[in-house]
Amino acid sequence: MDTKTLEYMGARVDKARELQKRIDDINNRMDKLENGELRSIAFGFRNISDFFTDTPKIIKEIKAAAINAYCNHRDSLQKEFDEL
Repeated sequence: MDTKTLEYMGARVDKARELQKRIDDINNRMDKLENGELRSIAFGFRNISDFFTDTPKIIKEIKAAAINAYCNHRDSLQKEFDEL
């Protein structure tokens, strides 16, 4: 094996490690969302958790949308990982 091949393989391994770390991070966040209680929601710089306190249905929908977005992002990262 020559140096160029080793550098190429090393770069792929580094990319795979980065992707796996990001996938694990998303899985941890999803686990917290699915199994934990969502107590507040922040949009930009303004925390509007008090606004949603009396609206559990909206919080449930936002939680489901966040989980769905995480799933989609995780799947795209997993696809990129698999293609390495």
